[in-house]
Amino acid sequence: MAWTKIFEDSKRTYGSRHLSRELKKAGFDAGRHKTRSIMAKLNLQPRYPKRFRVTKDSNHGEPVSLQCLRCSALDT
Repeated sequence: MAWTKIFEDSKRTYGSRHLSRELKKAGFDAGRHKTRSIMAKLNLQPRYPKRFRVTKDSNHGEPVSLQCLRCSALDT
């Protein structure tokens, strides 16, 4: 079915607005609310990709703290 194929091709990230736009491009007559109700019937729930967050900067010229050195020595 075209609905699930387009949804799966988007890696399950398209919501009703984006999916209805893609369906219109494919030649289907589907508005956002119709798309939303069909998505509910087919149990198509989008998962929204998480934003990439930098957690640390390993490429710095600062010295490593002694506490970090002790922790890494205890791990081995």
